[in-house]
Amino acid sequence: MVMLQHPLALCLLVLLVPLVWSAYRLVPRLGATRAWLSCAARGLLLVMLTLALAQPLFPRGTDDVTVAVIVDRSRSISAQGLEAAVQWVNAASQAEPRTETDRLAVIHVAAQAVPGAMPDPSSEVSLLISPGRRDATDLNRGIELAKAMLPEDTRNRLLVLSDGLDTVGSLAAAAAQSEVPIDVLVLPVDRQRDVRIERIAAPTRARPGTPVQVEVVLHAAVPAMGQLVVRHNGVPVRLDGKSGIDLSLSHGVTVVPLRVLAGDGLTRIEATWLPDDRTGDAPENDHGRAVVLPASVGSVLLVGESPLDTVHLAAMLRLDGIDVRTGSPSDLAQGTASLAAIDAVVLVNTPRWAFPPNVDAALRSWIEATGGGLLMTGGARALGAGGWIGSEVEKVLPVQLDPPAQRQLRRGALVLIMHSCEMERGNYWGRRICETAIEALSSLDLVGIVEYANRSGDVAWALPLQEAGDRVEALAAARRLRYGDMPDLEPSMRAALDALEAADAGQRHVVLISDGDPQPPAVATLMRMQELGIAVTTVQVGGHGRVEDSARMEQIAQATGGQFHKVDDPSQLPQIIIEASQLATRTLIQRGEFAIAVTGASAGPVLGCPLPPPIEAYVLTAPRANLASTPWVVSSAGGADPLVAWWQRGNGRAAVITVPPSGAWTPIWDNWPDRERLWTDLVRWLRPAPDDGVWTLQVREGDGGRVEVSLEATAASTQNVLPSAAAVLLGPDGQTRELHLQPAGPGRSVGHYVMDAPGEWVAVAVVKSPQAGDEGGQTVLRAATAQAWPDEDRARRADASALHQLAAATGGRIHLLEAPPEASALFSREGLALLTSPAPIWPWLVIAAAILLPTDVAVRRLVLRRDDVSAVAVQRGTRRREALVVPPPSVSSTATTPRVGEPTGEQPEHGQADDAAQDDAMDRLREARRRGRGEEEEL
Repeated sequence: MVMLQHPLALCLLVLLVPLVWSAYRLVPRLGATRAWLSCAARGLLLVMLTLALAQPLFPRGTDDVTVAVIVDRSRSISAQGLEAAVQWVNAASQAEPRTETDRLAVIHVAAQAVPGAMPDPSSEVSLLISPGRRDATDLNRGIELAKAMLPEDTRNRLLVLSDGLDTVGSLAAAAAQSEVPIDVLVLPVDRQRDVRIERIAAPTRARPGTPVQVEVVLHAAVPAMGQLVVRHNGVPVRLDGKSGIDLSLSHGVTVVPLRVLAGDGLTRIEATWLPDDRTGDAPENDHGRAVVLPASVGSVLLVGESPLDTVHLAAMLRLDGIDVRTGSPSDLAQGTASLAAIDAVVLVNTPRWAFPPNVDAALRSWIEATGGGLLMTGGARALGAGGWIGSEVEKVLPVQLDPPAQRQLRRGALVLIMHSCEMERGNYWGRRICETAIEALSSLDLVGIVEYANRSGDVAWALPLQEAGDRVEALAAARRLRYGDMPDLEPSMRAALDALEAADAGQRHVVLISDGDPQPPAVATLMRMQELGIAVTTVQVGGHGRVEDSARMEQIAQATGGQFHKVDDPSQLPQIIIEASQLATRTLIQRGEFAIAVTGASAGPVLGCPLPPPIEAYVLTAPRANLASTPWVVSSAGGADPLVAWWQRGNGRAAVITVPPSGAWTPIWDNWPDRERLWTDLVRWLRPAPDDGVWTLQVREGDGGRVEVSLEATAASTQNVLPSAAAVLLGPDGQTRELHLQPAGPGRSVGHYVMDAPGEWVAVAVVKSPQAGDEGGQTVLRAATAQAWPDEDRARRADASALHQLAAATGGRIHLLEAPPEASALFSREGLALLTSPAPIWPWLVIAAAILLPTDVAVRRLVLRRDDVSAVAVQRGTRRREALVVPPPSVSSTATTPRVGEPTGEQPEHGQADDAAQDDAMDRLREARRRGRGEEEEL
């Protein structure tokens, strides 16, 4: 059935009425035959053009079959079972009734779904493609991706190879939404003798130094023997002089009670099961974890790259009675519960690249959701000079780290040279490298991207060197990268050198991303870069394992004064690139002698502290509008720049001071009597209101990662109904989720969540009541739980019933690994509807109209009469006779030549008469044409 995309275009067919009426008027002039032929040609032309405008679609289909194979690659499936299933499918796909034009598609699915092969007659199932994370299964996503890949003009079916354990999606939802038959092939799960640690039960909070009662819950599928090793904050717990507990487990649940001492901060308890026989046991679920928060949270963590960075500030705070712990950037990368155990973090001259990538988002969520406090100090590697521009942390700071546009600063220039990223998810990491570098730059800095085009074999600028600005154009260029495999580094390095040499920049830098196999650049190019101070940071990713490749990359960096990085873990790349792209470091550090001035903003934490003496250096920032307060500023030639700024951000607080706690930037402050007061007032203001014991937040973990959260009033307030309580959940990825607390009785509210990913989970309740705290009647309560392994590792046998229900609901078939693959009839057309896809036919109508147009013109304009045809026939006959005439004999030499002007007495030749007749015929033809044109003009 033909469909029209624009049926209203058919209204143009009303023009056929005046067309027929005009044909009646043309009959007297053109004759009936020519008039109606002209009308028919014009009418047919109008119909074709009108149908082309209506864009008709004609159904098209074939009898071919497409089978999309969805391969479950999650780690609950044994490697042997998966390999056997792949061999079975490849053998079945080659058997009858498959034809040469039938197609096969492959989708790999685990936590995500990725295409393995597009629908093609030559496709086959292969395990060479990585599915990404294998600690979860989302078959629903794999089915949806497979349906999107199916052609619209073939008979289609799906084949699912899985154990039926769908930990993320819903097979029932997939069955309800599928219009395509889904065949299933059940894969075995070899965990018949598995022993797992279900959980470790521990209290939510404990006072430092007090005993903590812990219970390790194990579940055994069959009786088993082994040893249980328990660690307390990383140290094995010794019982009876041994570091492990020998156990003989019976079938079912076994509870092992223990007692440990709570630490000063967060207490981590870990347990590991070591079986005597590993046969049939899954090592992924042989460990458990629990976290216990300190009962009285109030400590402050000072973080610096070196202990010397924090020693002076720690001494000042301890003298004022503040509980202080010093640490390194790695202390903030130990999980969300580590942050929940402290009240405030002070980053002392600490750059962004010193932290793993996940810490950036976790710090922001910890401040906004859990009520944490953050103070970031100045320094040569702090604030914007430390790569925090464009970070998640910058969004919670009371100042803008990008320098104001009106400041005339010597900007930096960065060129990224992108070679092919030959590693797993290489294109993804290549894009992340560029995006990270671009986001870390100041808006005034210059940035450019050089790549190699495989098709043309030339080096091209994916982004010509230009100001980063709002970074929109630069980020778009990063998404369009093609990652060509350049054979020689010289053209790209020369292009970067020429652009940077002409750039008006104070510091110029090149970051080269490569596997190291291209030919090195010319020595003259490297020497010129060294003369101009253009450092080249080389980052080797992937590669072919050759020593000479690494040596080549290292030599390029050494020759130009840059750094060489060899990266085996791609997740390290963003931090390396942030450090390499810090071109604004020198421009953001202002040096001289600067006086401090007071603004009209609220003094907040520095209320009552006298104005500090002048300073000799600070990190340039810009004030942030709205709710941020900047009570003290630095008076400079460029304007008033923030020295101290603070604000309330979500449930937490953040402050910035653009100088370090001590050192050459503030030499006069060493003798300033109120220096300690300034720093202690800032840190004290960061901490939330103390817990007065009116409310308690408890968590109770059940089976399958299910957790109950209860917010309860103390005995003195049991008759009071909670006036206001908001709760959030902070996951292992640093992202927040909403947590609903429902009233469950007087003075009690309950909520639930499921730990659907391994790691530490923090529940936060913000209680507002007249009795709670001094700051607006608000108290922030926290409780933490931990999941050691994902739900994917819980399975001990395949869920065949779920797969059978999927096949029955969609009209699919159930295949068995034990059955011969030749008998599977994988490409059978039985029960498959012939699908058709609409094919546009308007291009053919336009072509037909173009062919018809000359016919319409010929009918109306060409007029041939009988005498004109006769004249043309005479002309052709004359030419044929001339070709047969024999030339006359030559004249005798004695004949006299007539004089000029003297009559010869000869008669006109026969050819002259023919020429006259021809001219007469041509005149008649011209007259016929003129008559035809005259008639058309009259029309």
